[in-house]
Amino acid sequence: MKLRIEQVLDLVAVGRTDKEIAVALGISVATVRTDLQRYYTRHSLHSRAAAAVLWTTGQLGTPQRGVGLPFADQTEPAQQTPPGCAAPRAVAPASAAMH
Repeated sequence: MKLRIEQVLDLVAVGRTDKEIAVALGISVATVRTDLQRYYTRHSLHSRAAAAVLWTTGQLGTPQRGVGLPFADQTEPAQQTPPGCAAPRAVAPASAAMH
């Protein structure tokens, strides 16, 4: 069984709000905030993003590809045009537009 802070950090890492985490775990928002504050203090962190990176990768700094991130199975994220949007057009250099 996971410790509560592990459950909280799993949900922080996927972008859940304090209220969403509280509802999912059946605890109060104040408890979520207290758990996160203790984690920040224990690891000398100053932001929710830093906590998510540390929890996901085990280290601070740039997250490593393939560890709890989208595109884990790709070397580079695919550049795709969202449905219903026109593909980006190439822009001519300014010097070519003047002639």
